[in-house]
Amino acid sequence: FIGHGDSDKAASSNPFSKVYTEIWVAGPGGRDRYSKAGVGIHDDDIVEVGRPQLGGIAPASGPIGERMTVLYAPTWEGWTGDPAHTSIVRTGPELVRRLLARGDIRLVYKPHPLTGTVSLGAAKADATIRSLLARAGAPHATVAGTAPTLYECFNDADVLVADISSVLSDFIASEKPYVVTNLTGLSDDAFRSEFPSAGEAYLLDSGAERLDAILTQIRGDDPLAAARRRLKEYLLGASTPDAMSRFATAVDAAYDAAVAAIPRRVAAGAG
Repeated sequence: FIGHGDSDKAASSNPFSKVYTEIWVAGPGGRDRYSKAGVGIHDDDIVEVGRPQLGGIAPASGPIGERMTVLYAPTWEGWTGDPAHTSIVRTGPELVRRLLARGDIRLVYKPHPLTGTVSLGAAKADATIRSLLARAGAPHATVAGTAPTLYECFNDADVLVADISSVLSDFIASEKPYVVTNLTGLSDDAFRSEFPSAGEAYLLDSGAERLDAILTQIRGDDPLAAARRRLKEYLLGASTPDAMSRFATAVDAAYDAAVAAIPRRVAAGAG
């Protein structure tokens, strides 16, 4: 089994994974996630294969310019009804208003494609955000289709604002600063412990009142920079050997194991 991304959502440690011979994860964080969940996955069944899809994400380079590009990419509301699942309802419109009120921000909004399909509140918040950006005009933008891609948006951004999802782990490949809204009621320390992908995020409150202070830190010495580099290896695996090589090695090993388990081949067309 290999998932469609690496995240701290419950789907990344699903008990159903026990039906598979091997579970492939990006890095040590994925291994620890199954151990913490206690769903009966043996450590020997987990293989760390990296995340080769992230090869096109450019690393941070140099200081942020006069105008900071902020990418707001919230996840959708999901099926569980958890009000902390997405920031779009409780925080999104106010966050966008505060960002647009600043003169040093270019805002790009890229919502999850399923946003508003379950929750009327999410649909209304999404519509409000789109309207705010439309009225603000250039250089702000809503990305509604498939282009630019999420990873192209990553490369264009200086800062990400997002929720607990694979978007966080993928963005960490860039080593750029990122912001996550803590809507859980947990203390910030407990939130970081519960969701390791947010471990080196700047944590925002539901009303986005910390926003200005966070952006000042990011523009300044960005105190979480070194810790993000360590978190990158924890979530996505070591940088050497590269992820594609590690993935190819895992594929070859899985093939060899399958051949060894079934040494007798039936000729094509034979009964």
